[in-house]
Amino acid sequence: MLEIHAKMVYVDCDGVLADLDQVLEKYLGPDKDEQAKVLQLMYNNYTEIFLSSKRIAKGFDILNSLADYRVLTAMPNFKDFMHANITGLEEAYDRYNVLVSNKFKWLIQNGIKADKIIITPNRKFKCNYSSPDAVLIDDVPKNIQEWEQRGGIGILFHQGSEIYIKNKELE
Repeated sequence: MLEIHAKMVYVDCDGVLADLDQVLEKYLGPDKDEQAKVLQLMYNNYTEIFLSSKRIAKGFDILNSLADYRVLTAMPNFKDFMHANITGLEEAYDRYNVLVSNKFKWLIQNGIKADKIIITPNRKFKCNYSSPDAVLIDDVPKNIQEWEQRGGIGILFHQGSEIYIKNKELE
């Protein structure tokens, strides 16, 4: 079991709390890792893509063990989202906003308080929250690497993870 002490713990949503991969697998099968197809799927199914994700029990077990945390999650880059689709900018913007709202709604429906949610415009912005006393639990190795390069502690999550994190008293 890994034990870490930190002032703030940031927990990713997709792949740690929400099983978005299961939704992508359902719609795309073996193509679930092709970014253009994922963006097209999100564009065409923007009203349901996040809301149909199931909870990952292990991620919520970790979250519930923490005294304080923030869910730090990213949206697809809007420019990539827009270029993956033929329609106009206004429609792409409207659909993108529904995606953001539905991710937020999913988190609220699963017991996360609004003031604990941080949604960044793309994954590269996550590392802006990194500091020596901050932990990121994420399922994407590149996010962990960038977090650690900025001085934070990164933990690569997988559903078999045994993690214990104790929040330090805020000074």
